Amino acid sequence: PATLENLTEVDLRYCSSMHGCLSWLYRAPNLETLKVHFFTAEAQHLTGDRICRLPRLKSMEVAAYSTDSDPGPFLALLDLPALADLYVDMNDLIYAKNWRYVLDLVLRSRSPLRSLVLLGTPMTEEDLRQCLSLTPRLAYLGLGSVSEETLKALTLSEVPNEDSLTPAPLCPAIEVFDLAYDNEYPLEAL
Repeated sequence: PATLENLTEVDLRYCSSMHGCLSWLYRAPNLETLKVHFFTAEAQHLTGDRICRLPRLKSMEVAAYSTDSDPGPFLALLDLPALADLYVDMNDLIYAKNWRYVLDLVLRSRSPLRSLVLLGTPMTEEDLRQCLSLTPRLAYLGLGSVSEETLKALTLSEVPNEDSLTPAPLCPAIEVFDLAYDNEYPLEAL
Protein backbone atom coordinates (compact mmCIF):
# COMPACT_ATOMS: atom_id res chain seq x y z
CA PRO A 1 0.00 0.00 0.00
CA ALA A 2 1.04 3.57 -0.65
CA THR A 3 2.76 5.48 2.15
CA LEU A 4 1.49 8.92 3.04
CA GLU A 5 4.83 10.44 4.08
CA ASN A 6 3.57 14.04 4.31
CA LEU A 7 0.51 13.29 6.44
CA THR A 8 1.02 14.73 9.95
CA GLU A 9 -2.55 14.76 11.30
CA VAL A 10 -5.40 12.24 11.15
CA ASP A 11 -8.85 12.82 12.61
CA LEU A 12 -11.09 9.73 12.35
CA ARG A 13 -14.59 10.13 13.75
CA TYR A 14 -17.23 7.45 14.18
CA CYS A 15 -14.78 4.70 13.26
CA SER A 16 -16.41 1.32 12.95
CA SER A 17 -13.19 -0.59 12.31
CA MET A 18 -10.11 -0.63 14.51
CA HIS A 19 -8.29 -2.57 11.83
CA GLY A 20 -9.17 0.12 9.27
CA CYS A 21 -7.87 2.78 11.63
CA LEU A 22 -4.60 0.89 12.04
CA SER A 23 -4.22 0.65 8.27
CA TRP A 24 -4.17 4.48 8.16
CA LEU A 25 -1.47 4.55 10.82
CA TYR A 26 0.72 1.97 9.06
CA ARG A 27 0.63 4.18 5.93
CA ALA A 28 1.36 7.47 7.75
CA PRO A 29 4.68 6.98 9.59
CA ASN A 30 5.19 10.73 10.20
CA LEU A 31 1.95 11.42 12.06
CA GLU A 32 2.20 14.02 14.82
CA THR A 33 -1.48 14.28 15.84
CA LEU A 34 -4.08 11.51 15.97
CA LYS A 35 -7.75 11.73 16.97
CA VAL A 36 -9.84 8.57 16.85
CA HIS A 37 -13.44 8.23 18.00
CA PHE A 38 -14.63 4.63 17.89
CA PHE A 39 -18.29 3.74 17.41
CA THR A 40 -19.32 0.07 17.27
CA ALA A 41 -15.73 -0.87 16.45
CA GLU A 42 -15.03 -4.39 17.59
CA ALA A 43 -11.39 -5.32 18.21
CA GLN A 44 -11.64 -8.97 17.15
CA HIS A 45 -10.00 -8.26 13.78
CA LEU A 46 -6.79 -6.96 15.40
CA THR A 47 -5.45 -10.45 16.07
CA GLY A 48 -2.14 -10.84 14.29
CA ASP A 49 -1.64 -7.12 13.57
CA ARG A 50 1.90 -5.90 14.15
CA ILE A 51 2.94 -3.14 16.55
CA CYS A 52 2.59 0.26 14.92
CA ARG A 53 5.50 2.54 15.88
CA LEU A 54 4.89 6.22 15.23
CA PRO A 55 8.12 7.97 16.29
CA ARG A 56 6.81 11.52 15.72
CA LEU A 57 3.32 11.26 17.21
CA LYS A 58 3.04 13.88 19.96
CA SER A 59 -0.69 14.16 20.57
CA MET A 60 -3.32 11.41 20.65
CA GLU A 61 -7.02 11.47 21.51
CA VAL A 62 -8.94 8.19 21.71
CA ALA A 63 -12.62 7.94 22.64
CA ALA A 64 -15.23 5.18 22.70
CA TYR A 65 -18.91 5.84 22.08
CA SER A 66 -20.44 2.39 22.41
CA THR A 67 -20.09 -0.60 24.69
CA ASP A 68 -18.59 -2.72 21.92
CA SER A 69 -15.86 -0.20 21.08
CA ASP A 70 -13.23 -0.98 23.70
CA PRO A 71 -10.07 0.60 22.21
CA GLY A 72 -7.78 -1.29 24.60
CA PRO A 73 -6.59 -3.77 21.96
CA PHE A 74 -5.97 -0.83 19.60
CA LEU A 75 -3.81 0.91 22.23
CA ALA A 76 -1.96 -2.39 22.78
CA LEU A 77 -0.64 -2.20 19.20
CA LEU A 78 0.86 1.30 19.48
CA ASP A 79 4.41 2.37 20.31
CA LEU A 80 4.62 6.17 20.65
CA PRO A 81 8.04 7.29 21.96
CA ALA A 82 7.42 11.04 21.40
CA LEU A 83 3.91 11.13 22.88
CA ALA A 84 3.46 14.28 24.99
CA ASP A 85 -0.34 14.67 25.18
CA LEU A 86 -2.69 11.72 25.73
CA TYR A 87 -6.48 12.00 26.03
CA VAL A 88 -8.51 8.80 26.62
CA ASP A 89 -12.28 8.90 27.17
CA MET A 90 -14.23 5.65 27.48
CA ASN A 91 -17.40 7.54 28.53
CA ASP A 92 -17.90 4.96 31.31
CA LEU A 93 -19.01 2.47 28.63
CA ILE A 94 -16.25 -0.11 29.05
CA TYR A 95 -16.44 -2.43 32.04
CA ALA A 96 -13.29 -4.33 32.87
CA LYS A 97 -11.59 -5.37 36.08
CA ASN A 98 -8.07 -5.26 34.70
CA TRP A 99 -7.85 -2.57 31.98
CA ARG A 100 -4.09 -1.83 31.82
CA TYR A 101 -3.86 -0.53 28.26
CA VAL A 102 -2.88 3.07 29.11
CA LEU A 103 -0.32 1.87 31.65
CA ASP A 104 1.10 -0.64 29.17
CA LEU A 105 1.27 2.05 26.45
CA VAL A 106 3.24 4.34 28.79
CA LEU A 107 5.55 1.48 29.79
CA ARG A 108 6.10 0.36 26.18
CA SER A 109 6.57 3.83 24.69
CA ARG A 110 8.59 5.42 27.51
CA SER A 111 7.19 8.70 26.26
CA PRO A 112 7.71 12.09 27.93
CA LEU A 113 4.04 12.78 28.74
CA ARG A 114 3.30 16.36 29.77
CA SER A 115 -0.50 16.10 29.57
CA LEU A 116 -2.73 13.15 30.50
CA VAL A 117 -6.54 13.05 30.56
CA LEU A 118 -8.39 9.87 31.56
CA LEU A 119 -12.18 10.09 31.60
CA GLY A 120 -14.54 7.19 32.20
CA THR A 121 -11.63 4.80 31.79
CA PRO A 122 -11.74 1.59 33.88
CA MET A 123 -8.24 1.69 35.36
CA THR A 124 -7.65 0.48 38.89
CA GLU A 125 -6.27 3.04 41.32
CA GLU A 126 -3.08 0.99 41.60
CA ASP A 127 -2.55 1.04 37.82
CA LEU A 128 -3.33 4.76 37.74
CA ARG A 129 -0.74 5.50 40.43
CA GLN A 130 1.85 3.33 38.66
CA CYS A 131 1.14 5.18 35.40
CA LEU A 132 1.55 8.53 37.15
CA SER A 133 4.81 7.40 38.73
CA LEU A 134 6.16 6.85 35.19
CA THR A 135 5.30 10.41 34.12
CA PRO A 136 7.38 12.75 36.31
CA ARG A 137 7.19 15.63 33.77
CA LEU A 138 3.40 15.65 33.73
CA ALA A 139 2.17 19.25 33.97
CA TYR A 140 -1.55 18.69 33.20
CA LEU A 141 -3.61 15.86 34.68
CA GLY A 142 -7.32 15.46 33.99
CA LEU A 143 -9.29 12.67 35.64
CA GLY A 144 -12.94 11.75 35.82
CA SER A 145 -12.60 10.95 39.50
CA VAL A 146 -9.82 10.04 41.88
CA SER A 147 -9.54 8.20 45.17
CA GLU A 148 -8.44 9.98 48.32
CA GLU A 149 -5.28 7.82 48.37
CA THR A 150 -4.27 8.91 44.86
CA LEU A 151 -5.08 12.51 45.71
CA LYS A 152 -2.81 12.29 48.75
CA ALA A 153 -0.07 10.72 46.61
CA LEU A 154 -0.22 13.77 44.34
CA THR A 155 0.14 16.15 47.27
CA LEU A 156 3.44 17.91 47.66
CA SER A 157 4.60 17.65 51.22
CA GLU A 158 7.82 18.76 52.81
CA VAL A 159 10.85 17.71 50.83
CA PRO A 160 11.82 14.30 52.21
CA ASN A 161 15.28 14.05 53.66
CA GLU A 162 17.54 11.02 53.47
CA ASP A 163 16.26 9.64 56.79
CA SER A 164 12.60 10.06 55.89
CA LEU A 165 10.49 7.17 54.68
CA THR A 166 8.00 9.58 53.09
CA PRO A 167 7.67 8.68 49.41
CA ALA A 168 8.19 11.39 46.81
CA PRO A 169 4.89 12.78 45.48
CA LEU A 170 3.50 11.61 42.17
CA CYS A 171 3.80 14.11 39.30
CA PRO A 172 6.02 16.69 41.05
CA ALA A 173 5.84 19.03 38.01
CA ILE A 174 2.03 19.15 37.92
CA GLU A 175 0.60 22.62 37.28
CA VAL A 176 -3.06 21.84 36.49
CA PHE A 177 -5.23 19.14 38.04
CA ASP A 178 -8.69 18.91 36.47
CA LEU A 179 -11.41 16.73 38.03
CA ALA A 180 -14.34 16.22 35.67
CA TYR A 181 -16.85 14.78 38.14
CA ASP A 182 -18.05 16.34 41.35
CA ASN A 183 -16.37 14.56 44.25
CA GLU A 184 -16.32 15.43 47.91
CA TYR A 185 -12.99 15.11 49.67
CA PRO A 186 -11.92 15.96 53.20
CA LEU A 187 -10.35 19.39 53.39
CA GLU A 188 -6.97 17.93 54.41
CA ALA A 189 -6.87 15.80 51.23
CA LEU A 190 -7.36 18.89 49.08
